[in-house]
Amino acid sequence: MMTSTGKNMPPWLLLLALINAALAALITCYNYPLMATISLPAMVFFGLALSSQFLLFALLLSALPYLVHRIFTSAWLSKIVAVAVFGLATALIITDAKVYELYRFHLNAMALNLFFGGALQDNLSFSLTLWLTIAVVITTILALQLFLLMRLQKVKHGGAWLKTKFWLSLALLAFVLSNVMHGWYEAKGNTSVTSQVRYVPWYQALTMRSLLKKWGVEVKNADPASPLNAEQGSALNYPKQPLQCHADTPPNIIVIMIDSLRFDMLQADVMPTVSAFAQQALRFDNHYSSGNATRYGVFGFFYGLPSSYWAPMLTEERGSVFIDQLRAQDFQLHLLASASLSNPEFDRTAFANVRDAITLSPRDASIAERDQWVTQQMLTQIQHHDGQKPMFAFAFYDAPHGFGLPDDFVSPFQPMIADVNYLTLGPGSDRVAFFNRYKASVLFVDQQVKKVLSALEAKGMYGNSVVLISSDHGQEFNDLGKNFWGHNNNYADYQVKVPLLIRWPGMKPTTESRLTSHEDIVPTLMSRVLGCTNPISDYSTGVDLFAPTPDRALSVESWSDRAVLFRDRIYQYSHYGQADVFDKQYNAIEGETPNGAAVAGVLKKMSDFYQ
Repeated sequence: MMTSTGKNMPPWLLLLALINAALAALITCYNYPLMATISLPAMVFFGLALSSQFLLFALLLSALPYLVHRIFTSAWLSKIVAVAVFGLATALIITDAKVYELYRFHLNAMALNLFFGGALQDNLSFSLTLWLTIAVVITTILALQLFLLMRLQKVKHGGAWLKTKFWLSLALLAFVLSNVMHGWYEAKGNTSVTSQVRYVPWYQALTMRSLLKKWGVEVKNADPASPLNAEQGSALNYPKQPLQCHADTPPNIIVIMIDSLRFDMLQADVMPTVSAFAQQALRFDNHYSSGNATRYGVFGFFYGLPSSYWAPMLTEERGSVFIDQLRAQDFQLHLLASASLSNPEFDRTAFANVRDAITLSPRDASIAERDQWVTQQMLTQIQHHDGQKPMFAFAFYDAPHGFGLPDDFVSPFQPMIADVNYLTLGPGSDRVAFFNRYKASVLFVDQQVKKVLSALEAKGMYGNSVVLISSDHGQEFNDLGKNFWGHNNNYADYQVKVPLLIRWPGMKPTTESRLTSHEDIVPTLMSRVLGCTNPISDYSTGVDLFAPTPDRALSVESWSDRAVLFRDRIYQYSHYGQADVFDKQYNAIEGETPNGAAVAGVLKKMSDFYQ
């Protein structure tokens, strides 16, 4: 019989859970820099976060054998389940520790599917020695669990400390305290505490900036001069080597980014100005963003890295080395955006070290009015530019994202909806009227771009400026008939393929069909404009846009999952390890597994810039 009292699980099962929680914490500490000097708050946070994570995990796992006994009233069956469950959990923690050791991130959906889904074995040879090692490890884990069970099942009773409620309450208290600590120190810009999150597998930390602001607490950003508390060190190895950059007379760099601009909008009736610009520019017709949402698309553009680095860059408030190098070379910086640059937190990531260059748009204005404000600010900066220093200007328009139009705007695209309500959209919705609203907003922005380009030409800056026009992501209108609207919900071309046009002094207009990515922007500008002689691999995972491009896989990030784009396939990974394979029309390909070499290459890029 399985002895238990009331709603408490039997003592042996609770003890087994507690020992496995301690074992998991011990295995995790294998990758923790125990010899490093860290602050007392950082130590306390790490202890609370680690203990709460694994206590809750172990107690949750113990519920399964407990339920088996309650349902089947079988002591031996519940013990078999307990050995299997905790054995599997221990194997998972060991695997995670090894993944972290190799890649500097915790076991995620892509790695999980690569290792256990068969794709890796299809591309790499697993030696007999390796298989024997795996077998020995699994056998040892099961033997350990069985040994613990045999010793612990003799325990029939325990004191007050050996009660489920006691340990559950303790775990929940540690969980709350660790999250409150993280929220407080994150809001105070203390990255020595928040940086500890990277060592706790799958820990989801709380932020409290908005709440604390409402309570009147002063919220701070991390000190740009010291992005991470020197006591703790950084999780990132970015850049890998000090940059060696020098340019005697670099040209101006003008970046015009249009939120949600699709790759197929370069048409004379929709974007007459930008279409004409394309005829005089380098046109990259097979170009992909690094995400299907703004934070991930802009991140890849300004860092030249996969957008999986967003979280650690934000935690440490590490600016883009490209932006930092612009400041170092004395560029006049003008960062102008219709939407906020603090949500997403570009002021704490790409522009963390140049916050003084950000000019905030009027928050009480409409989308169209804010876009017009961006244009007016650009015209002012161009007019006042004296040419003594090179200029870097970033103009970020928002109308196609929010379908904004001035009240007096006359659209040539009819019929057109007056208001956008995503809640009413479905498979049978009229996409034409909705799409016409989008095209009208694109045309409106095109008119704004015309004013900026005309001002550059009138000022005589056109011949000495690298002008880039692109987008953070696309926008879908049920184009594939699968009821996808907007963005951030799939990785088909309508959401991740974007225009890239570059007018580069001295370069003849041409059209490129090679596969290119937002990750390629930074290495191209840093090597060709800023005179950086380091290997590109020191600061980016991209390639020079003008260099021969090998067959490559691209990583694309989303809020809820991520994907690998490889040739004519889309490998989409859920947070739970499920890998789905789609073609370019977003049709599921049954029975096909992701290309292991392609996915392994992306995983390497996702780990290259960790310590």
